[in-house]
Amino acid sequence: MKSTLLAKVILNYILFLSIGFIILCTFTQHSLNAYTENREAQRLYREATQVAGNYARNYFNSELSLQDFQTQMESLGQYLSAEIWIVDNQGDILLDSSDASIGKNAANANFTTLDGFDTSDFGNSYYMTGKFYHSFPEKMLSVYSPVTSNYRVKSYVMIHKPVSVIAQNSNGMMNIIFYTVGLIALSALFFLILFLLDIYRPIRLLTATAKSYASGDFEPRTGISRNDEVGYLAKTMDYMATELNTLEDDQRKFISNVSHDFRSPLTSIKGYVEAMMDGTIPPEMQEKYFNIILFETERLAKLTQ
Repeated sequence: MKSTLLAKVILNYILFLSIGFIILCTFTQHSLNAYTENREAQRLYREATQVAGNYARNYFNSELSLQDFQTQMESLGQYLSAEIWIVDNQGDILLDSSDASIGKNAANANFTTLDGFDTSDFGNSYYMTGKFYHSFPEKMLSVYSPVTSNYRVKSYVMIHKPVSVIAQNSNGMMNIIFYTVGLIALSALFFLILFLLDIYRPIRLLTATAKSYASGDFEPRTGISRNDEVGYLAKTMDYMATELNTLEDDQRKFISNVSHDFRSPLTSIKGYVEAMMDGTIPPEMQEKYFNIILFETERLAKLTQ
């Protein structure tokens, strides 16, 4: 029982930790990554909307110079750790916050056209993940917001941020979760050990006492005094041992009494029969002793019943 009980408890604890670790590495990690990505997309979308509603509109209305617009986008891009593009309806990049030489309106007229650019690729969402028409070597989180003027879409503000950068924040949170779960597991192990010491030792003592009772020795007592289920079981076993011990004494007394009650009439019957056989009791008195023998025989019959 010792090895079996301990093995089961330890195995269940290890199994619990293993399942918890698998859940953390799969479900929790995936959910946290999705949550972090969605929150970052919302934040970038708010920034893109502000750029589209303020800076880009002023630029297209000739209220803001290209150089000032470029400078402001570079500062914002550095703050967001992202790249900000202004893309027209044909997919031409009008401005790139990470490179002032790229842009349809730049001084050297060096610009890039996105092959197959179509905002319907975003579907019902305002962001998407990927290499954005093969424009980046790594996976990016891309959000967009239209720039409107006179109720017409003039261009789009695109903000691109590496997914790896977003994942760093998610991994940092996962590290905190792992540390927390590790501390919880150690605390659980500590309380599990206390539980085993509090429960296992009394169970082992009860087992040893029960073995003594099974062998016929009812003298040992558990010596456990507690106000819980284990204490109630110990008191029940002590009471059972007392009753069994008393029952055994009664049984011995009963057998002794019955043996004595059988021995007396048998001795009388034997004595009378021998006396009649050797002539000690004369024939004229034998009827009297035959009646005594009959009485003792009936007494034995009643004792037998």
